[in-house]
Parts: sequence; C-alpha cells; structure tokens
Amino acid sequence: MKKSIFYLLAAFAFVGCNKSDILIESTEVQTRAVSPGVISGPTSPEIGQVVTYQCIMSSTATDYHELTISTNSSGKVRFSETLNFRNETLKIAVGPGTKSFFFNAIWLGKSTSSIRLSINLGSTNLLSDLNVNPIDAKINVASSGSYLIGGEVTFTATPKQFGSISGTPIWNYDKQKFSLVGSKTDKSACSITLKAITDVTSTPISLSVPITYTYMSLVAETTALGNLAVKISSPFYITSDTKLVCPDSHITANMPKLNYVSGATVNWISGNGLSIVSGQGTGNAIFAASGSINGYTRIEAKTTYNGKTYSSVIDSIWIGKPIITNTEDQFTIEDRNYNISIKPQAIGIDNATNYKWILKSGNASLTTFSNGNVEIKSLAAPLSTDIITVSLQVNNTCGTSTKDFNISVIKGADIITNISAYEGAYVDVPIQSMYSDVLSTRWLLGSSMGQYVRYTFDYNEWINSGMPKVFNGNIIGKDGKKYTVRIYVYL
Repeated sequence: MKKSIFYLLAAFAFVGCNKSDILIESTEVQTRAVSPGVISGPTSPEIGQVVTYQCIMSSTATDYHELTISTNSSGKVRFSETLNFRNETLKIAVGPGTKSFFFNAIWLGKSTSSIRLSINLGSTNLLSDLNVNPIDAKINVASSGSYLIGGEVTFTATPKQFGSISGTPIWNYDKQKFSLVGSKTDKSACSITLKAITDVTSTPISLSVPITYTYMSLVAETTALGNLAVKISSPFYITSDTKLVCPDSHITANMPKLNYVSGATVNWISGNGLSIVSGQGTGNAIFAASGSINGYTRIEAKTTYNGKTYSSVIDSIWIGKPIITNTEDQFTIEDRNYNISIKPQAIGIDNATNYKWILKSGNASLTTFSNGNVEIKSLAAPLSTDIITVSLQVNNTCGTSTKDFNISVIKGADIITNISAYEGAYVDVPIQSMYSDVLSTRWLLGSSMGQYVRYTFDYNEWINSGMPKVFNGNIIGKDGKKYTVRIYVYL
C-alpha cells in the first residue's frame, strides 16, 4: 500500500511541473514519466469517415501508463484502437520504450466551434491539443458520354465506404448550357443525364445529397458535396482529305458531326483559287482548284444551330508547285579555306527530302545535308578566278520550282607546302590569305599547338617584282624551342 501511494505522488508531481523524468528519493519507487508530445492527423475530417491519428512523444516512455483520449464535445466522435468504435473516450496503455502510438476515430457530426482532441493522464493534459473541425462528406462525381453540343452526358455520384444515400439529391447546373434528360437515385448511387445546348470552355456541375454512414452500431448523417467542371465543344469542326491540291484537281472538306444535332444548317465558303463543285448545305463539300493561284488558301464553314452561328476554318491549304523564298542568291569566296553554305527556303513542300541541289557550272564540289542545306567548296586553282552556279530544285506532287545561286571565286595566294620544322632548319610555311591590296599571312607551326605569327606586306611591290616573295623569321615551336623559318610566296 505504501508503494502505491508513492507511485501516485510521483505521477502527480510530474504533471504539476510538466517536465521530463522525476526521481523520487526512495528505494521502493522507480522513475515514472510521460513527456509532452504532439497529436497529428486530419484537422478537417469528413463526417462518417474513419481517420487515423498519431501521438509522437518528445521522449520515450520509461514505464507503464494508461492514457485517456477524449474531446470537449459530446457525441461527435468515437475512438478505437481496433476499429470497434464503442466509446467516446479511449484508454491506451503505453509501455516502456514507447515513442509514438496510433489510434482511430470516426466523426459523427459537426460543431459550431472547433473540437479539441486531447490526451490525458488522470485529469491532466500531457500532450498538446489538436483542434478539429469535421466537415460534410465529399462525394465523387464522374461523367460519361458526349461532350459535344447536342450530346448527352451522364453524371454519377457514389457514396464512400459505409455510406448510403438517404434523401433526394440536389443537382446544380447552368440551364443555359444544359437541358435535363433524366435522373436516377437509389441507396448506392445517384445520376443525372443532361443534354448539351451550347459550347463552353468550363461549366460546373455540383451535387448535394443526404448520406447516412453506418459502421457497426454507429450511425452518422451528413450531407455529401460533390462538383465537377466540364467542357462542351462544338461538333461543327471540319476536316479535309488533303492540304495540298494541284490546279484543275479537287479537294474534299467534311463536317463529320453535322448530323450529330438536328436542325443545324451549314454554308461552305471557298477561299482564293477554290470554287465549290458540290455539297453546299451538307456535311461534305467538293472544291475545285484554279490554275491561276499558286499559294495558300482556305476553306470555311459557317454553321447555324439553335440561333447561334459557328465558324470552322481549314487554313494553310496549298495550291500548286512550291515557291522558293530565298532572297540572297549572290555569294563570294575570298579565302579558299572557307566554303559557302546555303539554307533553302521554300513554301508548299512536304519535307526537306524535296530539296535537290545541282552544280550547273564552275569548278566546285557540293555537300548536301538531310535538312536540305548545301555546302559549296571551290576546286579552282588558288591563283585563278571562277564563277560557280548551283541550282536549287524544290518539288511537290504538283511540280518543281528552281532558282540559281552564283558564287564568285576571287584569285588568292597559294599554299606551298605542309609545315615541317626542326631545330636549326629552314622550312616553307603555308600562306592563307585574301587577295587584296594588303596581304597578311598567318600560320600555325605544328598540327595543333604553337605560336601564331603574322606578316604584312605591300601587294603591289610584291607582284611587280615577278619573283617569289621570301620572308624569314623566328617562331617558337610547341616544344618551346626557337626555329628559323622561310616563307616563299608565289603568284
């Protein structure tokens, strides 16, 4: 009996100071303490739904304790460790080594203010409170059917587990967007079928329905709320059998959903270079292409339904052969070490495989690429001039268009020999230069490293001499040594 009194005093001593472990100086009493912690879990649980909470203690329990879980609102919740939910309070035994524990709750109703969820040892709160505001249940609203004007869409809502419909559902929708087809309700689900009247980017469908949740002997009544936003599209879109039509041939436009609604009328409108042959006022129209137009055109359909006119357009229909749109067609090669690259530009083609480059004149090589580009390299002797002409051909199923490009090749200095250097030797170094009043030489000793050296000389003095121009100089090689080099320049 004496030992029991000491234990009780120890427990109340701990609660009063709200601190960690308390040691009673007695050989018959051991330390007993539960440290304050945190209750975590849903703070806005749905009525009728089973939720789980966790208690995390700030330090591990060192002895056995019986904790009581309760609220300040009678009749709003039931607790359980094993999902039997029989009591408004729950006692949980916490043993040595316990750091955290879980418990379950089912909320039976709302309150005008927050419901405080707390855990107590005796009459004292040990773990921080959690304020809970139960809310009405949510119900999922699914939809199926056609989302086009004139189509019927069915919206269906099904209660969650343990729930059944116990009253009349109230569906809310925009009556300017939908007309009612019918509805159906039983305990397991409710549905409504609406017919779309007009197109809309987004329109809400909402539901309020009484639900009764029954779990074992517990009954919770609530209002389940659901909503969904839907998009209604126009069925009056048009397609065509091609986007490329040749002169004196035909293109067919189709409105596949025209018969989807009754009472709709359509008027087909021809773009430049097209004329309607048949099908005016129907869902299929045939147009003829004129040979007087080479370029883009369009087909439009204006459909009137329920007092509203809908316009549908097919743009970028091409009539005839391609058109090459490159504006620059004159180029110059001044340095034989650089090539000319040309990117083709054309409209009215399907893809880059319809490009073709042809060398018409001049001494050159062409390299073509998968994107249609071409690279032009002059093969003329360095001391000669040349005119290179290449032709671009672009084709589609209607024909081929061509355009010429001219490249002027300027006379330049020769490259005499490969670089070769060793200590104490004279070597010939290649010259890479533009043909101009002042020529500059620039070279690199070695294959990838070394020092750049530039010589500048007067062109007129050089060409009038009739002899090779010789330059001597010292450069530093990639090995760090100094070399003497000799440069011969010929015209």
